[in-house]
Amino acid sequence: MKVITYETAVPELLRVIPEFKGQYDGLLAFLKDATGPHLVFAEFARFVMNQLRTRKKEPVLRRSFEFLEDVAKSEEKEAQELVQMSFLENLGKERWAVEGARRFMGPTTLTLLNEIEAFWAGEAIPPR
Repeated sequence: MKVITYETAVPELLRVIPEFKGQYDGLLAFLKDATGPHLVFAEFARFVMNQLRTRKKEPVLRRSFEFLEDVAKSEEKEAQELVQMSFLENLGKERWAVEGARRFMGPTTLTLLNEIEAFWAGEAIPPR
């Protein structure tokens, strides 16, 4: 497992998932470079949803969720929040996407997803 921090998350994302670079560049152009890691991870959720929709990009999906698992395992709360608050919450806007993605998720990512779903259902306090 590679140690990923809040500061290194976006460069590492672009290194591990080069297929995302075009969409990332489009986000930068649209927002005039005023992007932070949370906006990038929200955009990455849309990228993953497109991969799930086509159902032809399983290697990209596997690498994407392996990367997300590494970020979710970070000792930095801020890095974990990129996965939970920016990626999973955006993915969760589409139930079909969550169900399609679940089989690719590692145990830490699934735990973060379960916390969000419990919160949405009114069964728990807000995610840590």
